[in-house]
Amino acid sequence: MKEREEIGVEYMTLDVMLQDVRDEAFDRGFDNGQFKKELDNLRRLIKNLNMTLKDAMNALEIPEEERSKYISALEKDLH
Repeated sequence: MKEREEIGVEYMTLDVMLQDVRDEAFDRGFDNGQFKKELDNLRRLIKNLNMTLKDAMNALEIPEEERSKYISALEKDLH
């Protein structure tokens, strides 16, 4: 019984942590919908205007500290 209670507490703690991450992402404008929209915009610039990923991120003014997550998300498209 005690083990089950500990698991419940760990689950609740994890849930709170995940919500904090979601809240922070939303506050920074990177909720899932916004992120997907930016990815689509990057894909269009790369495909339709023959831009490099770096140039497309510059055009969309994606902050330097956020670029690695876009690169990771687009890696499969680039190879």
